[in-house]
Amino acid sequence: MKVTLSSLLLIGLLGLPSVLSAQFCVTDCANVCNSSSDCGSECTMSCDTSSTCGAYGVCNPDPDGDGLTWNDNCPYTYNPDQADCDGDGIGNACDSDNGTWSRISATSMCVIIGRTHFGYVDVQAHFEAEYQDVSACGSPNQWRGFATPGNTCYGFTTVSTCCDNNYGHTACMYYLNQNACH
Repeated sequence: MKVTLSSLLLIGLLGLPSVLSAQFCVTDCANVCNSSSDCGSECTMSCDTSSTCGAYGVCNPDPDGDGLTWNDNCPYTYNPDQADCDGDGIGNACDSDNGTWSRISATSMCVIIGRTHFGYVDVQAHFEAEYQDVSACGSPNQWRGFATPGNTCYGFTTVSTCCDNNYGHTACMYYLNQNACH
């Protein structure tokens, strides 16, 4: 918000000589502005007042130039149509995960990773499942994986022994350091 008092009114109220004619301004920069700030168009350093805008002066209310200054679902990516196929509030133009995902396969182990360290070994199982987009985006199916917390074996042991003790010999035989993940 920029507040400008009439010079004559201010001079009269303060009893100052009429030779002083100044504007007293307050900017709406409540926060530090930077190159990607979303400030109003009045965020300025005018009237020789101090401002938190720093070197950026007037903050750009529409950094992507798509004509939308408020409620832009991709404020730094040009998207005047504001398309949002999955309804998550992030526009298609800047959404790194367009889709609403539902698991369509069983979760299965795809690899066990074994690592040898000084004095101990650890093993960690990784699992995955196939997911389908159930939104209007039409994204292709995806395989998504996750890892369980690792298991540590101390003493004079091998990765194979540690794996067998934690996941069983059959699982280790098929998945120990043999990546079958998609």
